[in-house]
Amino acid sequence: MGEQSARDEGLAFIRRYPRRKITTVVGVLSGGQYNIVPCLEIGEGGLQFQASEKHFKGGLVVANLFLPTAHFLSVTAEIVYIVQTDASGRSCYGLRFKNLAFESKRKIRDYIAEKTAAEA
Repeated sequence: MGEQSARDEGLAFIRRYPRRKITTVVGVLSGGQYNIVPCLEIGEGGLQFQASEKHFKGGLVVANLFLPTAHFLSVTAEIVYIVQTDASGRSCYGLRFKNLAFESKRKIRDYIAEKTAAEA
């Protein structure tokens, strides 16, 4: 959904890492407000989440989440794209990680490598 929609919107960005769908929530701290929202995809370079709260392209956020492998991540990220997804005003936001620790990057890589045949 995210990559194709962003391409349709004419947004210029290049994914450098593979992503995997993820069913979890992510805590997003932005502009002094903390919201818990659905996380849709994750990769070594960033993640995608959906929210009704408005965020701005180029803005910095702090994202907190647990991978299904029980590894906790807390990372600063930049919002690199925004795609409105429904009439209620919810949007998908694409984040690029700014300071992801090597160990966290490895945990994400391992999680992506465990992709099932149904997900591929």
